Amino acid sequence: MNQSSPPSLSPVQKVVYNLALATMISILIQTCVFLFWLWWPYKLITINNLQVLGPQVVAGSRLVLKMDYCKPRGFSEDLVAQVQYSFHDDVGYGLLGQTSSWLLPGCGSSAEIVPVPMLPPGKYKLEVTRIYQVNFLRTVVVQAVSNEFQIVMDK
Repeated sequence: MNQSSPPSLSPVQKVVYNLALATMISILIQTCVFLFWLWWPYKLITINNLQVLGPQVVAGSRLVLKMDYCKPRGFSEDLVAQVQYSFHDDVGYGLLGQTSSWLLPGCGSSAEIVPVPMLPPGKYKLEVTRIYQVNFLRTVVVQAVSNEFQIVMDK
């Protein structure tokens, strides 16, 4: 058996070899970070109860929405949500525009004033969609639906 020793590398070949190795390790680390950002199950907020105060609301006025929530401390503390509202009976009626909302960490309650568009009288539920941009690759959407309430016309 004839064992030959590996050929020695020139200084230029050593630099190229080390650069290639560093590049592959860097790509592996970046891939792991991107996969983490894409697939990590972010727990930003839990909406426990969403309630429209008052059994009746006048079309074209405003309603008071009470939300009980739990928001963990840490990563999600500084995130601001884009909030969208939509009214649902048999058809969904979205409100134009979005609002920004920041909630204190921990468990608590929040009251929000929501404009009511001129909708036909009837029973509705209000759907609240909170959109969090957690990083440049990932958006987390949290939705909740309120109790049923009635929209009436102004007398």
